[in-house]
Amino acid sequence: MGFLANIIAGLVGSTLGQAIFGSWGPQMAGMAIVPSVLGAVILVLAISFATSGSLKNRHDLYKDFKNIDTNRYNIDTQKLDFSTAQFSPAELEKQNKDLVNHANDFLTDEDSGLPVFLEPEAVQLLSFLCRTPQQMRRFIGIILNAKYRVEKDHKDIGVLIPLDDEELKPLMTKALRRYFNALRSNEKHIKNVENYLYGTMQNLFGVWWNKQAAREYAAKHPNDERA
Repeated sequence: MGFLANIIAGLVGSTLGQAIFGSWGPQMAGMAIVPSVLGAVILVLAISFATSGSLKNRHDLYKDFKNIDTNRYNIDTQKLDFSTAQFSPAELEKQNKDLVNHANDFLTDEDSGLPVFLEPEAVQLLSFLCRTPQQMRRFIGIILNAKYRVEKDHKDIGVLIPLDDEELKPLMTKALRRYFNALRSNEKHIKNVENYLYGTMQNLFGVWWNKQAAREYAAKHPNDERA
């Protein structure tokens, strides 16, 4: 009994005992309490103290979990925006240069499903002179407008200009070279380069169709001296 009493007395006077019993610790140390009873009381209180600490820790963990910033897991992906306002002049220059330099690769790619009416040679020529994709698009648009104009002006006789015609393609390339050569040779005399391009292509399409029509007429009327 004396040995157990000493252990109990030491426990009461320890830091743990002070935490459990507070100011009652010194008084209990001097009490003549049956050691087994006192031991049971101390054991129950110690377990209660330990359990309350665990619950508190558990509560703190739950609180911390609720305070976790979940915003970083719900980041809203920004929508794509490739407008010119999003880039510096230097970045735009690099982008335009790449697109223009490789226009020959994608503008004449038949697998892309787009109508291909210019030879790779012609597109390469445009890439040497057009500085931006917008300029190249406008240039090609003028060629298309010239085609539509010829067809509209002669729709009464059924004029159609198939730009993918294998005989017409090299003629368009040659016409474009003549056009740019004229610009370099008579730059001061050509006031509107777009109108000059429009007229050049309109004239080409008109001449080409007349030759095609004459060839077809001759095939159908071999005995006609006018053919």
